[in-house]
Amino acid sequence: MAKNYIWDLDGTLFDSYRGIVETAYILAKENGFEFSKDEIYKQVVGDSVTSYIEKLSELTNKPYKELKSRYSEIRKEIEKDLTSINGAYEVLEELANRGAKHYVYTHRGDTSYPLLKKLGMDKFFEEIITAEDGFERKPDPEALTYLIDKYDMDKSQTYYVGDRHLDVECAKNAGIKAIFYIAEESFLESRGQEDILVFKLKDILKYDE
Repeated sequence: MAKNYIWDLDGTLFDSYRGIVETAYILAKENGFEFSKDEIYKQVVGDSVTSYIEKLSELTNKPYKELKSRYSEIRKEIEKDLTSINGAYEVLEELANRGAKHYVYTHRGDTSYPLLKKLGMDKFFEEIITAEDGFERKPDPEALTYLIDKYDMDKSQTYYVGDRHLDVECAKNAGIKAIFYIAEESFLESRGQEDILVFKLKDILKYDE
């Protein structure tokens, strides 16, 4: 039976955290605050960019939407040179060749599809769900449940691949399997909740038998 792989983007398929951290750093500096990049990294990876901007909104008394809009402007400029995580394209291609179906569920917004297209990955995906689609945020399983129901997925053959604990929680909440990818530079550690733990994306191929 063919397997289904639902993918997160930032830190999972996109090598984007350096750009996200730099964007968040610039945004804070423009507003009179200078946080360490290590502190920012732990905030956006351990929690989210949204929580970071909410924190900055409280500190500056500026509207969240205003700061988020400026964040998006800065990020678009920085991400002109965005690259994929090592092995990402090869894993998507090999799994597809084996009959797997690919999908995306990300908190990233309207830049998701253009960046996937730029990296030549858009062709692999049946559907791409982003923040623009209005589903409840992770770890709420609403978006995953939507995909599972729409495409009549067998939960025992369906995986959500992500690089953060809330991705693992989201998969578990949806009743599907979780693949937790921990990059070499990540400060996160396994909590033992995932079904598969990998330190390189290509290691996923070992489990796809």
